[in-house]
Amino acid sequence: MIRDATPDDELAIASVHLEARSAGYGHFLDAAYVASLTLEACVGLWRTLLARSDRRTVVAEVDAEVLGFAHFGYPADGPKPSEQAGILRFIYVLPEHLGTDVGASLLASAEEGLAAQGFYTAFLGVYEENRRARASTSGTAGHMTASDGRSFGASP
Repeated sequence: MIRDATPDDELAIASVHLEARSAGYGHFLDAAYVASLTLEACVGLWRTLLARSDRRTVVAEVDAEVLGFAHFGYPADGPKPSEQAGILRFIYVLPEHLGTDVGASLLASAEEGLAAQGFYTAFLGVYEENRRARASTSGTAGHMTASDGRSFGASP
């Protein structure tokens, strides 16, 4: 089930963020960098992000366990009247749920949420070395891709 995150989810989101980050980036980023974000710091980050009114976070949940999340909305510097491109800032899934429909469901929910905010294009930054993520976010017409902003909604 995909649902909007609440402040009660900050620990679960932070835990998924840390585990998925380590699994996804550990093979190509400096180990010290990957390990630098502590659970305490990550909970603080998510406390701040969940309070933002210009962004939205959704979680994928099964049997009260958060399996992944997506965080999306306006770019970092906030909304602009002429803004046509949103941002999918984070999308992470627990390693044991990669290859299931969790990531695709989160991506679809983010696209719907961005379209509801009035965006018809969004950007998602993906490390070039992160082949799994690049493969899962590209190659499907009408979906966001790494480093480009393919349209997914109605053009203005």
